[in-house]
Amino acid sequence: MCDEIRDAVTISEPTVVKPVMCHWYENENVDQWLQRFTLYLANRRIKEESLQGAIQSALHLSGPAESFYYTLPSVVQASYKDFRDHLKERFPPAHRSFHL
Repeated sequence: MCDEIRDAVTISEPTVVKPVMCHWYENENVDQWLQRFTLYLANRRIKEESLQGAIQSALHLSGPAESFYYTLPSVVQASYKDFRDHLKERFPPAHRSFHL
C-alpha cells in the first residue's frame, strides 16, 4: 500500500498558470491571448473541442469579450475551438490594432 501512495505522489501534475482575463480592448492582442489560452488548455490536458475548454474560455472573458461570447449560438459556446474560430472571423488580422 505504501508503494501505491508513493507512486501517486510522484505523478507530476501540469503546472497551472492561469491566463489573464481577456477584454478585447483596442490595446489587447487577440492572437496572443488565443495562443496563450490554447497553451493553457494543453497544459491542463483539456481538449480544445471539449465542453471543459469552452467553459474555461468563458471564465476568462470580461467586458466586450464576454458580451461577444454571449451573442454566439449555444453550439459555438459549447466548444472552445468553434468559439476561437468565430473570434478570428470577427477580428481578422487586417482589422486588429497592435500597440507597442
